[in-house]
Amino acid sequence: MAVRISLSAYILIESTCAIDLQEPTEALLWFMIKLLPNVMLILFLVSLLPLPPQFLLGNVGSLLFASLAPACVVLATGIAWILWGMILGVVNLITTVRRRFGSSG
Repeated sequence: MAVRISLSAYILIESTCAIDLQEPTEALLWFMIKLLPNVMLILFLVSLLPLPPQFLLGNVGSLLFASLAPACVVLATGIAWILWGMILGVVNLITTVRRRFGSSG
């Protein structure tokens, strides 16, 4: 629990400089370029510590399972990109339909 809270705090503090970015795409790119490598390294190193099972996926420091935590972060980042792409697709579809059939508002 403490590792997740500290990781979330780290990401929140580091992402405050991304507030001035204009688009969410820029913020996602900034996260992937600046933060994701650091977060993956930190998670991998913490996963190597012999922590009890209630901490960080409960792998008890097993080298075999140490890559699960960084993989989960990469998976979550990929899902964020997919969702952002879906949102952009829906917005573009609505914009196209409104232009084609005229806007009523």
